[in-house]
Amino acid sequence: MNKTKKPEVRTPALDGSMSSLTKPRLPILEPRAAFGQIALKNWAEMPLIEGRAGARFLNQLALLEEAIATYRSRIKELLKQYPESIPHWEMRPGASVREIHGGALKVRQAIGEELDDEQFLDACKISFRQLELAFQEAQSLDKAAAALKVNRLLETAGLVTIRQNQPSLKHI
Repeated sequence: MNKTKKPEVRTPALDGSMSSLTKPRLPILEPRAAFGQIALKNWAEMPLIEGRAGARFLNQLALLEEAIATYRSRIKELLKQYPESIPHWEMRPGASVREIHGGALKVRQAIGEELDDEQFLDACKISFRQLELAFQEAQSLDKAAAALKVNRLLETAGLVTIRQNQPSLKHI
């Protein structure tokens, strides 16, 4: 019986040379959308692993996430250098984002009488960090002293609430 060798796929490597790779045949990477949806459904319904096996699984999952991020980064570099190297995939430019420069006073002057002071201030986003930086600069305070002062002033005025962020999964 004559076995034929799987064809090799030649792709440009990130260093510019041509690397010879055998195309992977992993079922989880099958490009058909229906298969992908079934695989995701299976993962969503599989029982959770507990105990030491669960700890090992989460450790491996963290490594896998890091590997995926690294691989995705390498793929982006490949597509930047060789746009035709991966069929049906391309690098697209990021969205344009508007930024305002010049500080609140200059913005207020530009807006003029279109908004009154209260409406303008309501539209401004105030952050602890920006207030702390302003106190550091205006009153020559160190970072900790500025944070304490801002916090005390705002808490006294009843303007601070504590919001709990979503819990995060951490290895201990």
